[in-house]
Amino acid sequence: ISSLPAGAYTIVVNDGTPIHNWVIEGDGVKEATSVTGRGTSTFKVTFKPGEYRYHCDPHPNMNGSITVT
Repeated sequence: ISSLPAGAYTIVVNDGTPIHNWVIEGDGVKEATSVTGRGTSTFKVTFKPGEYRYHCDPHPNMNGSITVT
């Protein structure tokens, strides 16, 4: 996903390995999964128009962005 309309979303992250996490940051949003284990994390977020970045803390080359319109 590279773009979304502004609004409320439920994000589900399924992490099958203990060496990754998932972080998303932007206008009023900062959510992260744990690096310590496997499992599923669910976030409810409201995206305002703007740019949001996501990444894996242990692997900074695993990253991207979402433009919210």
